[in-house]
Amino acid sequence: MKIRASLRILGAILIFLSIAAAVVLYQYTAWAKEQTELVTSQLEQIIPGRFPAVEDEYEDAEMPVLQINGRDYVCLLEVPSYSIALPVQSEWMPNNLLINPCRYTGSPFDGTLILGGSSGKGQFDFCAQVDVGEKVTVTDMQGNCFEYSVKGIERWKELSAERLRTENLGLTLFTKESFSSSYIVVKCEMK
Repeated sequence: MKIRASLRILGAILIFLSIAAAVVLYQYTAWAKEQTELVTSQLEQIIPGRFPAVEDEYEDAEMPVLQINGRDYVCLLEVPSYSIALPVQSEWMPNNLLINPCRYTGSPFDGTLILGGSSGKGQFDFCAQVDVGEKVTVTDMQGNCFEYSVKGIERWKELSAERLRTENLGLTLFTKESFSSSYIVVKCEMK
C-alpha cells in the first residue's frame, strides 16, 4: 500500500515537473524569438545600406563587429524563401547559441565563413527543409552583401572542425538535428 502511494506521489511530481519544464521552455523560446526580432530590427536600422560584395576584392578577411545589448554581431543571415533574418554573433560559445546563431570560424571576405546555430524554431530549423538552389545572403556590419545559393545538404553522424573547414565552398551552415545525434550541413557557394 505504501509503495503504491509513494509511486503515485512520485508520478504526480514527475508530471508536474514535466509541465513546468514545458512552460519554461515555451517562455524561453518566445523570449529568444523576441530578442532575435529586436536585434534584427536594430541591425537593419544601423547597417548603412546594402551593396553587392565580391570576396576577391578584399585583402583583409576580418569581419567588422557591432555590439548590441552587450553581444557582438558580425552579420545578418537571410534566407528569403523562408522569410528568415537572423543576427549572427561573432563568438562561438554554447551560451550564445541559445540566443542567436554564431560564427564558428571564417569570413565571407575570403570565402571561409562557417555559421552554426540551434535547430530550434526560429533559428536554423530551416536547414532541414532548404533545397538546392535556394538563395542565402550574408550582410556584414558595413553593408557588404554576399549572395550564395545552396549547393548541397548533407547529414553527418559526427561534426569535425577539419571537415567543415576543408569542404567550405564560401558559406557553410550547420546545426544538430532535433531529436537526433546527427548534424545537418548546408553548403552554399557564392553567386
